[in-house]
Amino acid sequence: MTGSASPLAAICGYRLPPKTGISSTRLVFGSPKRDRDRLRSAAGRTGDPGGFPSDLIQRMAGGRLKRLLSAPGGPTHNRRNPRRSAAAACIAAIDVLLEEPQIIDRLWDNTRFFKAGLTKLGFNTGVSESPITPVIVGDGALAMKLSDRLFQAGVFAQGIAAPTVPAGKARVRTIVTATHTRDELQFALDAFAAVGRELGIVP
Repeated sequence: MTGSASPLAAICGYRLPPKTGISSTRLVFGSPKRDRDRLRSAAGRTGDPGGFPSDLIQRMAGGRLKRLLSAPGGPTHNRRNPRRSAAAACIAAIDVLLEEPQIIDRLWDNTRFFKAGLTKLGFNTGVSESPITPVIVGDGALAMKLSDRLFQAGVFAQGIAAPTVPAGKARVRTIVTATHTRDELQFALDAFAAVGRELGIVP
């Protein structure tokens, strides 16, 4: 949820609790003896929508994480027989990364532009080191109101509050892609500026 990069080489040197699992996009918790609890989303790195089994979503925080952790057509429950379309999407995504490096360059150019714009406006973007950029506002109700007002202004930024993030660290979550144009990113920044001032988040 922060956009930060985990130092996996260092993490692997620690003796982690038995209920800890690491995914490409987040840390998840579940019993090693329950395979379905160990399913993770690949949505942040590949072309597959990812997702978690619906019964697990309902158990996690009483269903409060449903909007964030569910995705249509997510991975199969059986890890030994992964869905073919999911595997094909992952392979295709990796092929694109290998064959079209200019897409990665464009992604990072867009990311730097958007982060710099948010910072210049006075928003708190935390410690993000990736195209996933949180805009941290603290109060949960304020984060949801910011999300709603941005949506009305034509920008989608998912509101996230406790227990998904620590209390007092509520935010909206943004992500930049290689296909965004500068005009689109500037449109989003202008919306953040207008709504942020309206809600008293930035001067």
